[in-house]
Amino acid sequence: MTKRSNNHTNAQKSGGFDHRLASHPSTPRLDGDSGERDEDIEVDEDEDDDVDDDAPKVVLGTVDDLGRGPVHHATRPVWILHEEHEPTVGLFERIPEASMSPADISEILASLRRFTDDNATDLQMLLGPTDKLRIGFHTSAALEEVVESFEDDGFDVLLGIAHGGVELPSDDPIR
Repeated sequence: MTKRSNNHTNAQKSGGFDHRLASHPSTPRLDGDSGERDEDIEVDEDEDDDVDDDAPKVVLGTVDDLGRGPVHHATRPVWILHEEHEPTVGLFERIPEASMSPADISEILASLRRFTDDNATDLQMLLGPTDKLRIGFHTSAALEEVVESFEDDGFDVLLGIAHGGVELPSDDPIR
């Protein structure tokens, strides 16, 4: 996984649904008393001196990285973040979107939802435990533009979606 760090949501609706930051229930939680994992993770303090541990995190990739989804939109950037951090996303004010057919929007969101369902535990290892994740994509920005925009908003950017799975900090693909 590639980690980027540095020290968004005017809704354009298509078919009555905001495709930019869709809500997604995330299960299972990693905290509480219901079969959760309680592990100590050792972190090399010198490795990420410029990382703000309190900064919100976002996991980014492309439709192609999901390992599913419409091939003709393979380079579209996609992301997953905690719902509570959604109000700080300024991407859509910085980079307006091109129009996209409602069918393509639905297909990308369905792929992103399936990915999130299939990888909920690993995503929570990167983002932290939550009951709700927000998923989104941009119809016209390049991945690097999306990375820069999230960094401008104060997010730790984790390029952790690859090969149809989630890559954890060890740089070893989970799947």
